[in-house]
Amino acid sequence: MSKNNKKRKSQAKTAPVQAQNPKPEVKQEVKQVVSKREVKKPEVKEAKQVAKVKAQNSEFQAEFKKKALRLGGTLFAVTAVTGFILGIVHWVTDIAIKEAERAARNVAFQNVMPAAKNFEDVEVVADDFVAGVQKATDEAGIVGYCLTVNSKGYGGNVNFIVGITKDGTIKAINIMNHSETPGLGARSTEPEFYEQFNDKKAPLKVVKGSSNGDSEISAISGATITSNAVTNGVNAAFEYWQKNLK
Repeated sequence: MSKNNKKRKSQAKTAPVQAQNPKPEVKQEVKQVVSKREVKKPEVKEAKQVAKVKAQNSEFQAEFKKKALRLGGTLFAVTAVTGFILGIVHWVTDIAIKEAERAARNVAFQNVMPAAKNFEDVEVVADDFVAGVQKATDEAGIVGYCLTVNSKGYGGNVNFIVGITKDGTIKAINIMNHSETPGLGARSTEPEFYEQFNDKKAPLKVVKGSSNGDSEISAISGATITSNAVTNGVNAAFEYWQKNLK
């Protein structure tokens, strides 16, 4: 056998072996594909975790909204009920206060006009002093009038009621409310002062010390302003009576 034939046979035997072994470039590509698949696995796992966290957050937010709405509804209900109760209490208290004031005024009307049996509201003509008028009557007719007066004193308005008979006599006065100084102007509520006006004829004037005539009112010691306030209010009530009720 010639050398060339031997060489051909040798090449023919080795050719299949070479075909079975892939080239280095192919091996590298296979490794890259496998590597890419291995990289994708953790990415998918991470995406699932993110989705799970988002779902949990959505559930938490939904539950939080439910609780917030429930709490808001509860607070609204409590506030509404509390407001309703306070409104009822205020309404009842306001009625009680008005009833007490009305009762006190009725007692005062009776004090300044003891002969009267009934007291009827009369429309008031605008006046700087007189805030209210009641016609006092008995079985025979009009006995007189009760005039509610506000007169500026030392600490604020002095509110009182003046009883004037149908012949213009100041029957009596009754101090209702004031803001005068305790021990001074507040002594206007003491009989020693207000009884000076009983059965007097206006106009009246304030004097220091003892009064000497029917038209004089002895001032409260240390409270001349209050004394003048009450006396001026009585004179104003008398003037109102002369103009509008006589």
